[in-house]
Amino acid sequence: MVEAKTETGLLEPNTLVINEQKIKVDIAATPEKRTRGFAGYEYLPDGTGFLYVFDEPDFYSFWLKDVTFPIDIVWISYYHDVVDIAAYLTPQTSPKILEPKKPAKYILILPAGATEKLRLEIGDEVLGL
Repeated sequence: MVEAKTETGLLEPNTLVINEQKIKVDIAATPEKRTRGFAGYEYLPDGTGFLYVFDEPDFYSFWLKDVTFPIDIVWISYYHDVVDIAAYLTPQTSPKILEPKKPAKYILILPAGATEKLRLEIGDEVLGL
């Protein structure tokens, strides 16, 4: 049986697999949803994330404006491999702007410490995109 892809290109349900661990993600694939982001979230539970999906790979920057809890940021390439990681970012990181070392098509926001728990490293593959 072939799984149908959503309009964002993600397999249903919105689950990524990283190092054999499943991550349920909310998705922001439109300009409006990307602008709103995960503002209003009080936290991200373990095993969840927030995925920004862009049309083309680029050096998408991120800052922690209005973020009220610590997070990890993972930049993922067009080819679904991790190109950069910023871990244990606190709201005090703002207004610093964070940018990946290589172009990314996806930005995955995880609860702080998740990248360590997942043993995530640059070059790891993200399945489900």
